[in-house]
Amino acid sequence: MSSSTTQDDYQLYQRPGSEKWYVRFSVKGHGQIRKSLDTNDPEIAAKKAYQVWYEAQHRVKMGLDVRERSFRDVAEQYIDHLTKQVQHGEKPKHVISLDGPTIRRYFIGFFGDKPIDGIGLKDITRYQDWRKTYWTTGPGSKIDTITYERAGRIVSRPVSTLRQPATPSRLRRESVMLRQLFNQAYKWGYVSGNHVPLIESVKAPDNPRPSFTAEEFKALKQLALSRATEDDISKHIKDERMMLFCYINLAAYSGMRPTELKNLNWGDIQSYIPISEVPANRPPISISVRGKKLARTFIPHPLAFASFDLLHMIWMRWVKRDHEKTDPVFFGPSGKRLGSLNKGLHILLKMAGLEKDHRGAKRTAYSFRHFYISQMLVNNVDVFLVAQNTGTSPDMIRRFYADVDIHKQADVLRGKWEKGT
Repeated sequence: MSSSTTQDDYQLYQRPGSEKWYVRFSVKGHGQIRKSLDTNDPEIAAKKAYQVWYEAQHRVKMGLDVRERSFRDVAEQYIDHLTKQVQHGEKPKHVISLDGPTIRRYFIGFFGDKPIDGIGLKDITRYQDWRKTYWTTGPGSKIDTITYERAGRIVSRPVSTLRQPATPSRLRRESVMLRQLFNQAYKWGYVSGNHVPLIESVKAPDNPRPSFTAEEFKALKQLALSRATEDDISKHIKDERMMLFCYINLAAYSGMRPTELKNLNWGDIQSYIPISEVPANRPPISISVRGKKLARTFIPHPLAFASFDLLHMIWMRWVKRDHEKTDPVFFGPSGKRLGSLNKGLHILLKMAGLEKDHRGAKRTAYSFRHFYISQMLVNNVDVFLVAQNTGTSPDMIRRFYADVDIHKQADVLRGKWEKGT
């Protein structure tokens, strides 16, 4: 038989066959609450029962969920929340494949079943120290392979490349994710506003972006064009190489991000008329893009226009119909959106000897955006206008393109000051 002792607001009891004490009570609008007190001593149980009941009343007054939630449960609920946002088109698909494993491996791996409203600044600081060395001296040092899902298949790979301290940029991104998780927990009523811990992002060093000099870009562009006009290759290969030429030309003279280029549709090119239809005096064009953050409209450099004319001709040869507004600017033989041109770009950079910049930083499709910004600054275009046209902030340009300002003032810095020495 179980035994019990009744208070005015809560009840202590023991379950059949157990000597441990439990407490139960009802909260209006929240139903009945049952909780183990983890003790066989009735006096200790009485004190704990009052504490549990009192904390529950306090949580209700604060507008919080009456039941204490573990970090693990809230984190899993947050992953489900992200999944629904992806399904509704509110977030990109990669959020689940990237953020889900990060939350489970690192966040849940450290905080586990700790009550989420009991996590404070001290815990966050300890977590960040733990995370920095996860793969070197922490739990990851004992892991040989990592398993994940790709395109519906379970894939395993060795983790040797991960055995290094987490980079500042990686830690910064994860700090943003953790802050978003706690903010969502606050919206759900699991933590109060004054219990959302301060999560500061790790500051990454301001490194100049890998770009090209004007001479390097000119050489790369000439190589791309010469490969697209070779005599001993098929017409289709010529078109594929010409598409790569168009890609680097458009990227370099527009400053678009790779994602923006991938998502670009013919309907996004406002006022565009093929050169075959209007040979001269075409109206200027503007471009609307969707990519990293919000959509934006910007003005490309006139030298970008040639890419659209060449891509239009390739489209007519491959697809054999006029393109609709929703058709992609970069496409495959069937007219469907092209996944990536990275493989061809890597080959081209290697052939040109331009895989890395003078610091040894690897060049990517993003390097053309950095080339565009650098050239605009070298030619004395106002930083604010450059920022507005490229969809970034003036502060970001000042931080990451400070070296460009040095070259702008080269003549001044080479002044004939030696006369007085």
